Amino acid sequence: TTTMAKRRKFLAGLGALASGSAAALGTGAFSQATASGRSVTVEVVGDESGYLGLLAEESGLENDQYASLDGDGQIELDFDETAGSSGFAGAGGGVGGDSQYFFDSVFAVANLAEEYTYNGGEVDASNVTPQDAFGVYSIGGRPDIDDLENANVAGVGGINPGQYNDVGIAINTENLTEGDQISGTITISMDDRASQS
Repeated sequence: TTTMAKRRKFLAGLGALASGSAAALGTGAFSQATASGRSVTVEVVGDESGYLGLLAEESGLENDQYASLDGDGQIELDFDETAGSSGFAGAGGGVGGDSQYFFDSVFAVANLAEEYTYNGGEVDASNVTPQDAFGVYSIGGRPDIDDLENANVAGVGGINPGQYNDVGIAINTENLTEGDQISGTITISMDDRASQS
């Protein structure tokens, strides 16, 4: 008897946006398997090589300089002076106060499998605080910047083999002052593979 996981979970940590961040990201092919007398081989790889992966810096996405993979293959989102060389024209130190920002295509959820289509899923940023200052969205669906408390979950559509879906970040600093930080974790959940292509 084999019970397959109904959902794949990814955790992407989103640390202090003003001072840097780190994330933990992991995948699970199944949560339980019983196979008497059979051998099992499971290869654990970094996020850039998993069946479902994340695209970050130097991936060609519009704002990928704010997302990077660390030495352990975990994603980090940085909206400060550590952002890639093109971040804020290379001279800025972070987002300004009393401002509103949309960063389209910061990272993407990718289907790196060769045979299977994934049904879709969601990016959940409900653990990022303050909630009225941070939101996530799928491209083509920017949230109401004045209502980011209701923009903490974004749907990610189905993904065919070799394809990806972009994720954008919205930041509203109207209620923040210099030195404030936005931090927390986001969870990326994808439904199990749907079918062979």
